[in-house]
Amino acid sequence: MELTVIDSLDQVSGADFDRLDSSAGSAACYERTRQREHDGRWRCRYLRATEHGRLTALIPLYTASGRAWPDPVYDPSGWQLPPAVRDDYAAGNCLLVGGFADLRTGFAVADQAREPAVLRELLAAIARIAAEQDRCLVFPYHFPDARQALDEAAGALIGWALLGREGQLRGVSEPGWHAGMRAGVRYNLRH
Repeated sequence: MELTVIDSLDQVSGADFDRLDSSAGSAACYERTRQREHDGRWRCRYLRATEHGRLTALIPLYTASGRAWPDPVYDPSGWQLPPAVRDDYAAGNCLLVGGFADLRTGFAVADQAREPAVLRELLAAIARIAAEQDRCLVFPYHFPDARQALDEAAGALIGWALLGREGQLRGVSEPGWHAGMRAGVRYNLRH
């Protein structure tokens, strides 16, 4: 497996990226991930893994641009983490792996690269990047299957915390599904 660090999704085909993981739907698709590159609150790089010329992983790595967290919700010191993993979580000390947008993110790693030995190699490369920058690793907003793969690869060294509950909209495909909602809610859903 060949590992490189790239600075933009422009260096990768959208179809190749979207093929890696669709678990988060449009929230983690190529175009939305690419849009996040232009959020001035964050600097973004990607760990790219290829095997025999085929993209097998493209993991976004985010660092905060400023000294303070862009929003308190991103600050891991406020999360319910186990005492064993608490540390200095100042914005300048963290490398966020996978996402920052306080919603579930995809895990752009192909199924064959989620095997513990392969994923361990990817995690070691990410850890080296973090160590070069003197940063700790933060894995926010991952779905359970990605968390399980990360745990198996890391030997359960990652401390996880529940950050909030997800909501579901039921009946969205039914005609007039939003008619009973308040005007403000309908406005927000449309936008």
